[in-house]
Amino acid sequence: MMRILLRLAPLLAALMAALTLPPATLAGKPPEPGGTGSFKRSQILLIRLKSGERSTGQYLKQSQQEAKEMVKQLGKALKQLEQAERAYAKSKGRPDDRFLLGPAVRIEQAMQTARKLREELQGASGELSQSITQTLAANDR
Repeated sequence: MMRILLRLAPLLAALMAALTLPPATLAGKPPEPGGTGSFKRSQILLIRLKSGERSTGQYLKQSQQEAKEMVKQLGKALKQLEQAERAYAKSKGRPDDRFLLGPAVRIEQAMQTARKLREELQGASGELSQSITQTLAANDR
């Protein structure tokens, strides 16, 4: 439960930041200078890093999905390789031999690397969101 709350904290902070934006900013127009509650251009740039089209946050999420898909596809490839290897070994009368051990090991290593990549991307995404939120909160004081 605590992990879920920790993961939701950056999203809630981003939502709170978005809700404090003046309506003109949400429509893509710059806020009026000196208006109450308006963000400086540099603060808006930070907020836009987290979400939106072609943002750092979007690229990180897209990369996470691609890494997840990579793990799934490598798993399918490994199963296919193992099935073909079993069938070949059986046809040769040597069911205990591993003819394709090298490629199987490499695919397993690639799966581990893809899992680690996905974890790193998740960490980077969470850290980005948290850092932006903390930076904006620290500068509001």
